[in-house]
Amino acid sequence: MATFAPKYPVVQPNPTFLETTKNIRDSDILKGGAVAAVSMGFLFYPTSIRSVIPANRPAVIALSTFLCAVGGFSVAYFESSFRLMGLKLNDLEVAQHGVYNAAAERMK
Repeated sequence: MATFAPKYPVVQPNPTFLETTKNIRDSDILKGGAVAAVSMGFLFYPTSIRSVIPANRPAVIALSTFLCAVGGFSVAYFESSFRLMGLKLNDLEVAQHGVYNAAAERMK
């Protein structure tokens, strides 16, 4: 199992589901929505051609929508959790949670 050293200050080394979902930004939602929208286009394409039996199309569309929504949420969730763990730029989280950044103080 690979471990990564955080490049940024660690706000929460092991964030819980609730902490991570509370920390989701608007930009994370936009990224997740974009992933879901693009994925939906790829998954809906087979339903538009005659390869899917017409009686099964509603089920295929429902399953595709669910999978795309889960994928979009996963993108937003991982972006948020990576910032809390210090793996992505997290200036707002550091300021919000009052985490002391010794490296930043030394650079001043």
